[in-house]
Amino acid sequence: MRERRKQRLEKLLLEQISSDIQSIYELTDMMVSVTRVRLSNDLSSARIYITALEDVEEAVEILKQKAGYLRKLLATNLNLRYTPRLSFFKDEEEERAKRVDEILRKLREEKGDSQ
Repeated sequence: MRERRKQRLEKLLLEQISSDIQSIYELTDMMVSVTRVRLSNDLSSARIYITALEDVEEAVEILKQKAGYLRKLLATNLNLRYTPRLSFFKDEEEERAKRVDEILRKLREEKGDSQ
């Protein structure tokens, strides 16, 4: 039951933070997307993973500076007993997937050349 609650809360936070990010003036020119939210087991902190079309490191820094503001928006918009602390990170999952695909492509090419 607790895991299901955690997953529901992660989904709710993802949707709300994605919406709230649009209100941050410094990010209006960057296409920033929240890809994942991971809550700690005690629900006291949330790791938010983002991607951006442009400078994702800059977007992460802006979001780190605005974490208190976003947390306040969450507390206002969601009826939670405790609002988790927010930490923002660049989502590197897509880059890892591209690297794996590239390695597999090279292996297929090498296998094709040897036969």
